[in-house]
Amino acid sequence: MKKNKIEIKWAITFVVMILIWMFLEKMAGLQDEHIDKHSIYTNFIAIPAIAIYVFALLDKRKNFFKGAMTYNYRNSYCSKPFKSIYYVHNYYS
Repeated sequence: MKKNKIEIKWAITFVVMILIWMFLEKMAGLQDEHIDKHSIYTNFIAIPAIAIYVFALLDKRKNFFKGAMTYNYRNSYCSKPFKSIYYVHNYYS
């Protein structure tokens, strides 16, 4: 439980933000009378969502990794498709 304390804290923060956003959408009428504008205004949720995500990563780096958090893309699974495309492209070129 102690290992996941930071993630749980930020997950609860994100859920509270989403609930507040849903309440504000309901109060503004974006769920019923202004449903035509819902697709425009609901995109603004990305601003606080990205901010919470960045703050969570900064908190994790500072308090869990003691200020040093690296992103090693060479050995990650995310880079495998890009390496495959690169090798296939070079093979057929």
